[in-house]
Amino acid sequence: MALSASALSDNAAKVGYLEKEGSSSLCSCTKPSFKLRFVVIKGQYVFKFRSPEDKNPVGRPIGLLGAKIAEKTATSFRLATIPKDYVFKASSNEELEAWIQAINQQTQLAVSYTHLRAHETPEHLVCRLLLEKKKNKKHI
Repeated sequence: MALSASALSDNAAKVGYLEKEGSSSLCSCTKPSFKLRFVVIKGQYVFKFRSPEDKNPVGRPIGLLGAKIAEKTATSFRLATIPKDYVFKASSNEELEAWIQAINQQTQLAVSYTHLRAHETPEHLVCRLLLEKKKNKKHI
C-alpha cells in the first residue's frame, strides 16, 4: 500500500493543512513551535506530510483508536491518544470545527467495532465463530 499524500487523499475523511505543535518544546516556559503539515485523515489514522506531493508521511501515523478531543480553543485543539497528546492549529474556527467533526466521525467508527471486540469473552468468541461458520455453510 502506498503511503504517499496523494494516494491516501483518495476517499479520505478530511484532507488539508493544519499546524502541528512540535515535540521539541520540553520546557513549558518557552513558547511552543508549530509546523505546517498537510494532514490526511483516513480510516483510523491521521497522516502528516510536509506537502501534498510527499511520498512518505512525517513520523508515525496517529492512531484514532481510543482518541478524543481533550481541549479546544478558537483555532486549536488537543487530540488525546493512548500514547501521547498532539496539538493542532487550524486557520479558522470553521476549519477547526470541520477537522474535529472528521476526527470524531472516524473515532466513532473505530470505537464502535473495537468496542464490541474489546469486551468479547472467550465464550462470546466461540459463539461468534460458530455463527460465522454456520453462516458460511448456508452460502455454500
